[in-house]
Amino acid sequence: MKNNKVVIQEYPEKGHTQMECDSVHSVIERRMREQDVFLPAEYVNLMKRARVNPHPYEVKYIDHTFFQDFTKLRLCKSLRPGGRPGDPTVHDIRAIRYNNIGTMDFKINHSDDWHSHPSHQLRNSTSDSHTVTPLYSDRLKIKELKFKHLQDLKEVIPKGLSQLLRQFTSLD
Repeated sequence: MKNNKVVIQEYPEKGHTQMECDSVHSVIERRMREQDVFLPAEYVNLMKRARVNPHPYEVKYIDHTFFQDFTKLRLCKSLRPGGRPGDPTVHDIRAIRYNNIGTMDFKINHSDDWHSHPSHQLRNSTSDSHTVTPLYSDRLKIKELKFKHLQDLKEVIPKGLSQLLRQFTSLD
């Protein structure tokens, strides 16, 4: 709304999709069959080595600081176009149009005309109250039982890797 743009978000029909990431996942899965993986950190190297040409995949190892809290950016109460039993649900939507005047339209079929969304007026996303903040202030802690189970796994992984395991399994 701030930039006076109309945004159309389309959803593909179930079963009629093919995405670039499908081949990426396939290449990584084939590489995984060739070696054992004992630690999460090993997945990073495995994914980088999964493809050589034209260049290795770029892999980013993320931590708790990557995740953001988008709950305050909610523009409407619900995306569901109907409210009664038998009405369309969110899963039926094939396209949503966010209009620059603060309204929303939807389509149940790609060939349909646009229908006005019954939701209340969209909130203005330019408001200062809609800032994104970090979702977590610190690393997530694990339960003591999970920590114990992870320690038990040291018996089945190669000895050199148990040192690396310590940095991923702390109770702090």
